[in-house]
Amino acid sequence: MSAPAGRSLVLAGLIALATLCGPTARAASLGQVRDIAASGASRLALQLIDQNQSELHPDQPAWVRWERERIHVLESRQWWPQIIHRVRALPQSAPVPYRQWARTQLARALLQSHRPAKARHVLRGLLWHPAGKPSAAAVAQWRRLVIRRSGRGRSITGGRACIETGSR
Repeated sequence: MSAPAGRSLVLAGLIALATLCGPTARAASLGQVRDIAASGASRLALQLIDQNQSELHPDQPAWVRWERERIHVLESRQWWPQIIHRVRALPQSAPVPYRQWARTQLARALLQSHRPAKARHVLRGLLWHPAGKPSAAAVAQWRRLVIRRSGRGRSITGGRACIETGSR
């Protein structure tokens, strides 16, 4: 049996086990959930994330790892409205670095949903009122996101004006 065929067989077994065991099923690891999502069973992966994350508090590192994986699964399916909803409901007790990362994903989802004004609002908050001290790479990424969308059909100066004034 080839390696891809063997992997597919293992994934099929995991999916069947999780389905048969119902709500008490738990994935052994984030890696298995990633594999399940990669096999196309995104809804099952999200259910497993819910089950594994349900007893954790948002300030725990394990909660953050599961939540990041949830956002990655949603992004892989381009389920932008679910990302927007999830990040907007993010608990304040979540760690600052995660909140910054999640708000960046929110801006991306808003851009993909053709809502650049709302994305600029999120990015302005990240750039001008950051919680904690963002890395230079994060600030550069936020600026590129603003320019990528705001700069279409405008000069880069126009993109900068969108950040500073909030204009469209």
